[in-house]
Amino acid sequence: MTKFVALYLILFFAIIQFHCKKTERGFQMLYRSTPNSQFDIPVGLDIFASHYFPSNNIVSDTTIFFTSNNVTAKQLGRITPQSMFLRAVYQDGSYEYISSVEVSIFDPARPNLTAQIIFYNDNVLPNTGTQVTLIPNDVDVTPFLVQGKSFSITTRIRLRDTPQRTITTGWGMNFFARY
Repeated sequence: MTKFVALYLILFFAIIQFHCKKTERGFQMLYRSTPNSQFDIPVGLDIFASHYFPSNNIVSDTTIFFTSNNVTAKQLGRITPQSMFLRAVYQDGSYEYISSVEVSIFDPARPNLTAQIIFYNDNVLPNTGTQVTLIPNDVDVTPFLVQGKSFSITTRIRLRDTPQRTITTGWGMNFFARY
């Protein structure tokens, strides 16, 4: 008898949980590196220093995102980071020498706007292959994407070992715009 009661309670709570989930209205804002925003991680870097790789003047394209989703900037709630990866462009290198990665967003045209860490991975696994997946930080990036025509990111990398070859690195990042 107690098995049936427990089963009914589990089923009841599962149904309640399923019906109570709110779906957020919003859309994806996807950005990919171009040959101009890719960067090279050179051979022989110092393992005791942080290494910074900027990607400047990334066009925000918000009007395209807004038009295709039938939304105006005034209807927007907030835009938050959702996912990002770093990937070897030529698939001939491995990121096993990377210890941690941190990506910050900033706008050089507006120096009073404080840079924000948007993605990170504090523990890149030693058996990492040609792609590093990053974790989103819960920050509002609306001022960077909506109020300016372009933005920049800086990728900070810490190493556990010296790179044995130069790896051209591209990236892809995704934001979620709520309204």
